[in-house]
Amino acid sequence: PPPPPPPPSPPSQSPSPLSGPARLECGRAGICPESPRWADPAELHEVRCCSDTRINRWSKRSESCPWAESDAGMGGCHSDKTFAEAEAICIEAGARLCTKDELEADCTAGTGCGHDRDLIWSSDVQTTPSADPLPPPPLPPPPSASPSTALRFVECGRVGNCAEPAGWVAASELHEVRCCS
Repeated sequence: PPPPPPPPSPPSQSPSPLSGPARLECGRAGICPESPRWADPAELHEVRCCSDTRINRWSKRSESCPWAESDAGMGGCHSDKTFAEAEAICIEAGARLCTKDELEADCTAGTGCGHDRDLIWSSDVQTTPSADPLPPPPLPPPPSASPSTALRFVECGRVGNCAEPAGWVAASELHEVRCCS
């Protein structure tokens, strides 16, 4: 008879694939040039980690905060990482991504790497549609055009509410306008 199969491996704590957006929060509340927002998990942002148990050389800013850090025990500073990479960095350090609430409460502020003015990955992930859905992926650039056939890019004012997709149109076409400041 063949030998019995090996016992199953213990469950790993590796990052799980994420299909929806994840929340970005400012490294120190209110000082980032960009507003906190939901982001595609493939975007590149900075990493700070939190732990509910003490980790040597990590900071605990208040009783209501977890232990937090940006570089100590994490192999240095981490910039320009995807959500999955950020999650893996924190797991490797024996920690986790901080929650949106922990980041908003400045539990990670001042922990290093100059990330106080950067958007940081949080552990919060979106499971239902929100008021600020992700924009569709960008379309390829327009074909080169002569001045008489100049093209302009038009975009739906609210994702999912337009009959026609975003795209390049002749500059002479008439469309609605939305202004921002």
